[in-house]
Amino acid sequence: MARGPSKTAPSQKGAGRLNHRQRIAWLRLIRSENVGPATFPALVNEFGGAEAAIDALPLLSRRGGRSDIRLCTEAEAEAEPEAAERL
Repeated sequence: MARGPSKTAPSQKGAGRLNHRQRIAWLRLIRSENVGPATFPALVNEFGGAEAAIDALPLLSRRGGRSDIRLCTEAEAEAEPEAAERL
């Protein structure tokens, strides 16, 4: 029996539909402190998208007992695909 895409990981087909703003939000989220390959899809699914998850990270961090969390900036996320293009 063929299986559909995983519920926890975005499919390649779905990833191709992201607009520029959404791609940058995905990069910002995955490059933020304490967000790894398991946490990323959980946050996106929980909050309905990377932008909403980024907005929620400071509160989640405080609830976890941390007063600060390093979020990847838009400038850092914008630079990453540009650097890849140069390579």
